[in-house]
Formats: sequence, C-alpha cells, structure tokens
Amino acid sequence: MNSENSSFVFRKRWILLAFLIVTFALAAGIRLYDLHDLPLDFHPARQLQTMLKARGMFAASADIYNADQKQIAINQWKTLPTEEPEVIENLAVATYRLIGHEDLWFPRFYSIVFWLIGGVGLYFLLKELTGIDGSVVGTLFYLFFPYGISASRAIMPDMLMMALLIWAVWAMFRWSQKSGWGWALLAGLLSGLTIYVKLTAVFYIAGVFLCLAVGSFGFKKMWSRIQFWVIGVLALLPALLYNLLGIYVLKFISSEAVNNRILLNMLFIPLSYVQWNSMIGTVVGYAAFLLAIAGCFTLIGRKNRAVALGLWLGYFVFGFFFIYYYTTHDYYHLPIILPVAVGLAGLAQAMLPKLGELFKPVWLGRALIITLLLIGVGESMWQVRNDFKRVDYRPQAQFWLTLGKELQGKNVLALTEDYNGRLSYWGWYDAAYLPANNELIHREMGGHDAEVAKVFAVDAVGKDFFLVTMLDDPTMTGGLMDYLKKNYSIYDEGTGYILFDLHTKK
Repeated sequence: MNSENSSFVFRKRWILLAFLIVTFALAAGIRLYDLHDLPLDFHPARQLQTMLKARGMFAASADIYNADQKQIAINQWKTLPTEEPEVIENLAVATYRLIGHEDLWFPRFYSIVFWLIGGVGLYFLLKELTGIDGSVVGTLFYLFFPYGISASRAIMPDMLMMALLIWAVWAMFRWSQKSGWGWALLAGLLSGLTIYVKLTAVFYIAGVFLCLAVGSFGFKKMWSRIQFWVIGVLALLPALLYNLLGIYVLKFISSEAVNNRILLNMLFIPLSYVQWNSMIGTVVGYAAFLLAIAGCFTLIGRKNRAVALGLWLGYFVFGFFFIYYYTTHDYYHLPIILPVAVGLAGLAQAMLPKLGELFKPVWLGRALIITLLLIGVGESMWQVRNDFKRVDYRPQAQFWLTLGKELQGKNVLALTEDYNGRLSYWGWYDAAYLPANNELIHREMGGHDAEVAKVFAVDAVGKDFFLVTMLDDPTMTGGLMDYLKKNYSIYDEGTGYILFDLHTKK
C-alpha cells in the first residue's frame, strides 16, 4: 500500500476533519443554490426523459391530475424508450407519492446526495492510492470543478452510477490488498449495482478489475482464482439478466436503439478526435487533463498504478465503441473525473511537501497551501453561482403551457427544444418530431436519408400544422424556413415561435 497516514499539510487530525466538513458543506451549498429553478441548465433532453417517465408512473396511481392530463402523462411514459433500469424514476415516484404531488426539487436533490456520497468514497480511495494530501486535492477537484457541479444537479442516473463506480473501485482495490471473501463479495455486489444502473459503466469496472487482477496475481494465475470468477459473475449478472429479459423476452428494450449507438466508421474520421478533444476541455479542462496524466506516473506501487491504468483504459475503450456520443454528448465523458482525480492526487502528494518546505517556518507553507485550496474552491463556487443566477428558466413553464393549450386538438409536426420534451412536459402536448440538424447528421452516418427537405415532406404528411421554436437551428437556417414561408401561411407567430398552417400551399 502506498498511502501515508501522515500528512504534510494537515498535521493535526482535527484540522483535516474540519477542512473536509467545511468543503463538503460548501459543495452541498453551491449545488442547492437556486435548485427550484427548472432543470434546463444541463442536458435537458436527457433529464426530460426521466421527468416524463416519473410523472407518468406517478399519474397512474395519483388522483391530482384531471382525466386528460392523467392519460397524457401515462401515454408519454409508455411511449418513451427504455434502455436502462428506471431507478431514478422510481425513486422520484416514491417521493411524489409521499408528498402528494410532483416536485422536481427532490430528484435533483437525490442526485446531489449521490455525488457527495461518491466524494466520500473518492477520498477513501485516493487516501489508499496516494495519501492524505493527495486525497484532499483530488476530492476537492471532484467536488468543485464547474462542470461537475452542474452535472450533479441533473435528474439522470449518471450521478448514482458515479457514486457506485467510485465505491466499487475502492472495494476492488481493498480486495486486491486483502484477497478475502468479504471484500470479494463487496466488490462484486457494488460492481454489479454500478453496471445495472448504467450499462456503460462496464468499461470502467472491467478495466480496473482486470488491471488489478493482473497486478495482484499475474495474468496466468488470476484465471484459477475462484474469487476472480465470483466478482466477475456478480458484476455482470444483474445487468445481463435485465438486458436479456428486456431485449429478447419481455422486449421492452429496443435492440435497434443499442445498435444505433455504435458508429465505428467515425474512428477513421480525424474530425472525431478534434471533437473528442473539445469535450475533454469542456468537462475537466485541458490543464487538469494533462497534469493528471503526468500525475499518474508519480503513483507508487503496482496495484496503485493498476487502478489508474484501468480507469484510463475504461475511458478510452468506451470512447472507441461509442465515439459518436463522445463527440456530441459531453456528459458521456463524466467518468473521466475519476482518472483525472487520481492523477491530480498523485501529483499533489508528490509536490505539496516540496512546495511547503520552501517557506520558513514550515507552518507558513502549510497555511499558504490551505489558503490557496480554499481560494480555488471559492473561485469555482463564485463562477458557478453566477452561471446559475444569470438565467431564470421558470418563465418557460408558462410559455410551454400556453403553447400546448393552443395546440390541443391539432395534428402537429414540431421542431422544438429537446426533441419536443419541453412541449410534452410543461405543455402537456405530444407533437411529431422533425429531426434537428444534429439528428440528421446521425441519420446520415447510419446510412439513412438526411436531406431536410425530403425528411420534412415525409414527416409532414397528414399533419395540420408545423411548429418551430428552434429558429436558429441549421435545419431552419439552411433553407427550410425560406421554403416554409414561401409555400405555407403563418397561422400564429409570437416571441420565440412560429406556427405554420400545412393544410394548403400558397
């Protein structure tokens, strides 16, 4: 084991404990700020899918909606695709039933709690891998990097997955140290829960597990160890049963949806890697990414390095399989925070004592390091707080509700935000969806017709109206808007939307 129980920066245990309590409290506080605003600041399309499902599941047994709303909510839930277990949805529904109404604050709060629980696990893991000083720095990065603060308030399963992944890696590392059945079972169960919640976590679990097994027992000997196979079975069995039942028996999971995620031809397009690189900058920043890679070389001990290697392998192999989503959806990069935190922790453990010893007396160096850490925390919190305060999404609920009422009884094709998700949720209206520009690109990569005029002609058949609120989307600015204004009359127009009458051409 490479960790040192002693700390250069936090010489007194009570100072370390106080520092951790304060920083975790600050991490919770910035995430709770303005939490009653609509959850539209982070990948709302994905959040709306969870929100619509949860409302439909709640409406099925609640009597607070009128008959029309109840049926709409249930239909929305039933028609949405199911690709992973509805853990967050069921947790939200249980809360809605307990309080007697819908309140999006609660599922957002649960995501925050999951993220903070993950932070506790990360501290213990990094303490094992590096030491106290390194674990503090790595955990602070996890708690306060701006992207993670926004992400951890989202109504998505990713926050629960992150928490479980961190604790699963910690348990696997402890198993590699102790090799006892207790640790083996814990590692297998936590790994199984992680992959069950979100199947893509299998890349990270497999990467760390295999690297630790090879580092602990050797490539040839690990295959003969019963515990190795028990962990592997426990890790894969829950998700395997769920997906086999969902795809082949009960058929509530579409195999086509899974296949459409894999576009390996993009591996041979140089632009894919430019976009991938841009996503890394968005999520963790280039400086942290590069420093983390350097920091991984400071880790001491074969098993410690195996954890870092396994996490990096999981990240890159996952990207090669799902490169389309790596280039278009930055939240697919969220688990990169783990290898980055490990690398930064290793670098901090190696560098902080040398930095502190430059000052005489030494306590001055320690005080300066703690001060700099708190300044970094404060700067990040201030930046994120300003981002949250800058936009108030609450008026959008009324906008979509008004628009939805106008569309009732009409057969509408629409190009609105988040695959028409906002119109469905707050407007209580389901319109047929005209693909936006990014979906058309995806269609083309999948070998389907992606010419917008042809797609519109097919999708508009039998529709009475066409609603557009994404007025600046390339689908519209690329010529479709001119075509519509030339051939169809405008039925209604207001701030942020145009409704075209498709009954007759001009």
